[in-house]
Amino acid sequence: NHNIKNPSKKTYQLGFFAEKYAMIFLWIKGYKILKHRYKSSFGEIDIIAKKKNFIIFIEVKARYKKINIENVLTTHQIRRIRMSAENYIAKNRKLQNCSRRFDFIEVRPLFWIIFYLKHRINFIS
Repeated sequence: NHNIKNPSKKTYQLGFFAEKYAMIFLWIKGYKILKHRYKSSFGEIDIIAKKKNFIIFIEVKARYKKINIENVLTTHQIRRIRMSAENYIAKNRKLQNCSRRFDFIEVRPLFWIIFYLKHRINFIS
């Protein structure tokens, strides 16, 4: 199939798999997944989860090489994530009293089905 060699499709598939992998990781750590790929008019949030009294908005980035958050997330992207988070809270009034947190999960394939995952808590202050 010639589409498999399409780098954008390969990148999309890696990103989608990384998000699923991250959700399993979060679930094992006791997070309740509320939403996957939440879309608002401002943008998309990869994962929205809840743990204790926190609503956590999680950006997942999958790369084949080690990454620095500063090089991956622009100020514009961070603003879109924040605005989408506010949009989600506004639509889910029962969550308004919860504390909010923005996390970042880096996922890198190592070999076969083994992945490196780094969870950075509260990367946006």
